[in-house]
This record gives sequence, structure tokens and C-alpha cells, in this order.
Amino acid sequence: MIQEQLDLIYTTCSNKQDAKRIARQLVSEKFAFCVNIIPGGISIYQDGDELVEAEEYYLLIKAMDGKLLDIMAQLPSIHPYKDPAVVCIKASTTEGFFKFLKDN
Repeated sequence: MIQEQLDLIYTTCSNKQDAKRIARQLVSEKFAFCVNIIPGGISIYQDGDELVEAEEYYLLIKAMDGKLLDIMAQLPSIHPYKDPAVVCIKASTTEGFFKFLKDN
């Protein structure tokens, strides 16, 4: 049964080392339960008049409902991008998975 709420926060990095550093810091400082690092992403976006295609690592940050503002305050100081993308999705999960995350 789906009962518990958490935040899924999405951001990107240009390399594996930065992705791992950000993930480790967010988890070790208890801002996040877990961070999934997904390699092989390609982002296509407009930067002024230029169409940019960049390889990126996607970070999916799982956080307790209520940690979003802390993470949004922390990310700019630890992220290599000047203005990193930070997108939050409110999500529901099972009681068992939420308990596992909370207990660890």
C-alpha cells in the first residue's frame, strides 16, 4: 500500500567524479536517503543562439519530504554548474521502502 511521501530531486552533472562527490555529500550529511547516478544521458538545450548537445550524468536524489529547501540551498555551493537544474517531484512510496530509507 502506498502511504509515505518523499521528494525525488533531479539534477545533472557533466562527469562521474562530480556526480559521485555531490551524491556522497548529500547522503553523508543526511540531506538525502540515496542518490542514483545514471550515466549516458544526453541533454539538448538552447543557450542563447546556440543549440547545445552535451553528455551528462543524471542524479536522482531521494529525500525525506521537507528536505527540499535544504538541498536547494546546498546544491549551488557543491555543484560545478553556475545555475544547476534542480527539479523536484513529490512522490509516494510503500511503507516498507520508506521505513528502509528512514532506518538507514
